[in-house]
Amino acid sequence: MKSMEEKIQDALIEILKEFGIPKNQYSLGGYVEETICLEKIGSTWSVYGGERGQRHNVISHINCKSACLDLLGRVAKTRVEEERINLAYVSTSCSPSLKEGRAGTHTGQEPGGRS
Repeated sequence: MKSMEEKIQDALIEILKEFGIPKNQYSLGGYVEETICLEKIGSTWSVYGGERGQRHNVISHINCKSACLDLLGRVAKTRVEEERINLAYVSTSCSPSLKEGRAGTHTGQEPGGRS
């Protein structure tokens, strides 16, 4: 039986595929150069941009759900697309607690710089 974190990540993968986000734009599980990365580090989940061997714009989250929403926001091209992707993710995952949104602890600047 899959854990809740595995189910949440499965929903994330489905949404990334559904919205046509290329696999070379993200990494699930660790650092990959020139991607948005999702990585479990200790008891927290970190989302960051991998560039030149460094982690940039790191945001640490206390749970997998908020980290997945963060990653989706970073791979979206526009705010409208981000809202559509997040809504689809929340609907797909069937978990009311996902509606909390981004509950991360910022350790860098806002992702993407979109307005």
